[in-house]
Amino acid sequence: MNFLFRLWPAITSVVYPLAAAMFGGIALASALAPHDIEGLAFVMFAPVLAVASKQRPLIAIGLGLLTGLSAGASYVGWHHDTQRLFWAYLPFLWVAVIMAALCLLSSRLRGASPGAWMLAIATTAVAIEFATTLAPLPINIAVAVYKLWPLLALSSITGIWGASFVVWLCNAFVASVIVCGRFGQAHWKAVGASVVAVVVWYFLLLSMGTSRTHLVTVAAIQDFTGDETMSLTEPPKVPGDREAMSKAVAATMDVSPFTVIVWSEECLGSSFHTDNPRDETVKLVRKIGVPLVVGYNDDAKPKPHNLAAWLSPEGKILGVHRKEHLYLGESETIQAGKGGEAFDTPWYKAGLEVCFDTNYTGVTREEVQKGAQIILVPNYDPPTPRGTLHYLHASLVPFRAAENSVPIVRCDSNGLSQVIDRMGNVVAQGPLYQPATVRGTVAISHPESRTYFTRFGDWFAWLCVLGAVGLVRRNTGRRPTPPTLRAGPSPS
Repeated sequence: MNFLFRLWPAITSVVYPLAAAMFGGIALASALAPHDIEGLAFVMFAPVLAVASKQRPLIAIGLGLLTGLSAGASYVGWHHDTQRLFWAYLPFLWVAVIMAALCLLSSRLRGASPGAWMLAIATTAVAIEFATTLAPLPINIAVAVYKLWPLLALSSITGIWGASFVVWLCNAFVASVIVCGRFGQAHWKAVGASVVAVVVWYFLLLSMGTSRTHLVTVAAIQDFTGDETMSLTEPPKVPGDREAMSKAVAATMDVSPFTVIVWSEECLGSSFHTDNPRDETVKLVRKIGVPLVVGYNDDAKPKPHNLAAWLSPEGKILGVHRKEHLYLGESETIQAGKGGEAFDTPWYKAGLEVCFDTNYTGVTREEVQKGAQIILVPNYDPPTPRGTLHYLHASLVPFRAAENSVPIVRCDSNGLSQVIDRMGNVVAQGPLYQPATVRGTVAISHPESRTYFTRFGDWFAWLCVLGAVGLVRRNTGRRPTPPTLRAGPSPS
């Protein structure tokens, strides 16, 4: 018995850090769609950040990696298709890298004031997220809170980076309280600063005012066939092949007239030719008298483009967008386009994007700057276990809408097609891995209205980069004594 008492401190020194890391991973998985327990997002990493502040650097790094990997294991699980499994785990590998960096930073910031510690953690996290836009797959922790209106509204000023900053700062705040063991004066100052920030945020929103709007009706048709999902799901009872797509369009027209119908990415392949009057799609759009947005490939050299086109009721192309951001190995067979455009339709100015373009802030912002009042997106997310990429992508796109106050219609052949209003609210969303027609009505703004983010872009992300560099340089270096955060005096 005495032996166990002597061994207990050593056991707890291992169990507590591992439990904190595992809690962070499981909590993140629970906060993400489709579980949507958003409240966990604000505390999920606090225990592991607190524990890491008292660990050696290599152990802190290991705890961060374990957090990301446990999130992937909880969310994705296991599947025998290793390629699709890798695609599903890739976002969580990024989370593991970010958490490893933050846990290392936490262990190196011993002796820093709580305010500096919290800001260093939050700004560094956002700076790393911003850096991932240069990598094959960007990552934003804000996808865990995509349903929270205050953070969507904040993104119209700061972009998605502000929402991520709030999530990271809340986690750092709770971790700081845990490390200090009490609610010190510095924490009250942080609360006061947060109240001031909320007031400033509110008046900035008011200063943007309201613009004249009118309603448009839209539809997205999921042409799911089950060919690509293989063992991930059961084959659909009614496949969404080309004939089924035409029937779905006809059924949609029987319900009500829609201003525009969106089809999925590359749904027409290389067979689409508008100069051929016998083209089946041209004949269909002339028959129904409603414009279609379609995805297809051209015959450009040295590689084809992946395109989205607005096809008018007369069968003519009014606007074309060439996919700008290519996903992973797509560059081996497709060449990237350049720049986003806005083009005139009989009702409004529209912008087109293709799938992965919506993972980046620049394309949507550029099109809205040029006058786009609605964004239409043919999409194709690779099927993955539990629909991982579909759910993560569907949680990201609302921020693109809220950042620029522009509605977005996104059609994915494999599911979770969306109609999103200009505030970032999901008006309608299709089921996963099933054929469906997703309908909705959204308001579009006057083309002259602009959010702060549309005007100034990623200014907040750059501010976080500068803040992280300054705070980390100032508060790291020689290890201070004692090895804990200085809570400061309690308020009298």
